[in-house]
Amino acid sequence: MGLIEIFYGVFGLWVVLLVAAMVHLKSFLSSHRFISTFTYIEDFKKIARLQMYGAFFVIVFGIVTFSLSIYFLFSGKLTLIVIIGLNAV
Repeated sequence: MGLIEIFYGVFGLWVVLLVAAMVHLKSFLSSHRFISTFTYIEDFKKIARLQMYGAFFVIVFGIVTFSLSIYFLFSGKLTLIVIIGLNAV
């Protein structure tokens, strides 16, 4: 197995999750512009809270999968991560 396949396997899923977290944060930050009156403040707070929970979950999941992939890289159990990472990319 070549070195480029190992890098795709280890970092493929992590990159996909990082992009998903950035999309969540971008939609959260851009939703601030849509507040026009105080009537919709409570709805905005609910939507913003859900978006921040989603972004937090994606970031934590990305950190966990990244650390697991580093562990698998150094423990020699790389086959599963290569399969998952190549499917994600």
